[in-house]
Amino acid sequence: MKLLIFIISLFLLVTYTYSEDEIYVIETEVDGPDECIGEELYDAKEGVCYIEAKLDNAVAALQSEYNDLSISKLDSSATPNDTLLKDAEAIYTIDTNETFLLLSGVENNEHKKVKKWLKIISPNDFSNNYLSRLILMPSNSDNSAAYVGMSDYGKSGSWDVIVNMTSLREDGEKEMVFTLIHEYAHILTLNYTQVNENISPENCTTYDTISEGCTEENSYLNQFVQKFWKELLRKKPNAENYYDYYDSHSSEFVRDYAATNAVEDIAESFAYFVFAKKGTYTTIAEQKINFFYNYPELVEMRKNIRNSLKELVKAEILTNPQEQN
Repeated sequence: MKLLIFIISLFLLVTYTYSEDEIYVIETEVDGPDECIGEELYDAKEGVCYIEAKLDNAVAALQSEYNDLSISKLDSSATPNDTLLKDAEAIYTIDTNETFLLLSGVENNEHKKVKKWLKIISPNDFSNNYLSRLILMPSNSDNSAAYVGMSDYGKSGSWDVIVNMTSLREDGEKEMVFTLIHEYAHILTLNYTQVNENISPENCTTYDTISEGCTEENSYLNQFVQKFWKELLRKKPNAENYYDYYDSHSSEFVRDYAATNAVEDIAESFAYFVFAKKGTYTTIAEQKINFFYNYPELVEMRKNIRNSLKELVKAEILTNPQEQN
């Protein structure tokens, strides 16, 4: 929706003159300052986000900002918009006892497989509390295999799971199951029992996820951060991501994407925990896999997934985590 407003606003440029240079103001009507992005400023009186620049520079800057808003760069609390939902192959609501009710679209055998995998990955009680919809898209704008986001449908505090069906068809079932486990880990570590959205970043004494809130003291993510990320966050507290750090510290991450931030690191590490054989590991990446064995409920979860999806989960790809990049 905001991209559409941006396009329209290009035809509604308001021109002001300062000295000999023409300054163009591009405005977007918003509900509050949180909707401003990049270099935009907020005008509370007018209820708009705006940016001032010479025309060529303003257009280029805003195009760059909007082009960067691909699904892969949205945080895990991104909510599917109405336009996206209209393009879905199928949308299911997830009701009590993991009953999938077809809300729109036509079900096929591939859809049934994704439903089956999600049921196996997510325990019944967990699904009852935290899953709202399964949304199966023909593709995602950035070709990401799947993502999750806080839902505006159904029970409070629940999440939508959005799956790129083209990724399943092109990359195969094993990769899709791995991705679903990764995305499940986001809900597992960022749900309302794990983070407190009412604590502001400046008052957060644990790890602040920015989007979802402040982690609880004994949450999976905070304990993971205290063990593996505390020093790195101290050295680079405001980094957007840590890819440059990965280049010289690859043995600390199961693969490069895990170096995005602690939220992605724990999700990637959890997926490897499910896939990998248990062993005595020495690298930090391998220690991250073993981290989850400290939680009996996660060990039981791993066992159930592996027993139900033997041909897809008990894979050779994780014999050595560093081989999977």
